[in-house]
Amino acid sequence: MKKLLLLFILLSFTKTLACLNGETRKLEDGTFLYEDYDGFVPHGHYFNNIEDLEKTITSLEQYYKTTKNLNYLSDKGYVLIVLGKYQEAIDLYKRIEAIQPDRYSTASNIGTAYELIGNNSEALKWIEKALRLNPGSHHSSEWIHANILKAKIKGKKYYTADF
Repeated sequence: MKKLLLLFILLSFTKTLACLNGETRKLEDGTFLYEDYDGFVPHGHYFNNIEDLEKTITSLEQYYKTTKNLNYLSDKGYVLIVLGKYQEAIDLYKRIEAIQPDRYSTASNIGTAYELIGNNSEALKWIEKALRLNPGSHHSSEWIHANILKAKIKGKKYYTADF
């Protein structure tokens, strides 16, 4: 029953509290996005305003062009997802995947972006890849994300409950 309740709670917030994985919470260009504290359970994050985030995207792209450091592009994809530009983020992460395959953050963030556009089958493919690449991520809880996607793919009767 506890597992069912946990699954229900997680599914209730999946659309708004998707799991993103940046290289850091502080972006490669020095932009600080948010901070979690030990023992603190976050209920979402408040990000910089949209104009600042758009400037950050431009900055990250420029730094990538100068350095060829993929962390800048990965961070750009993260910000694109925060801004709700899911398809643009997917396209960028696929570009990163072509340059350097098998980066955990690339796979997990593509999966999250696909989930946010409603393509749960493609999301599951990428989240399962992320899980293979780094089974210890999110304190070894990425399997929960995969199981939520499996339940969503099966249909509503597999992830709802009467209380």
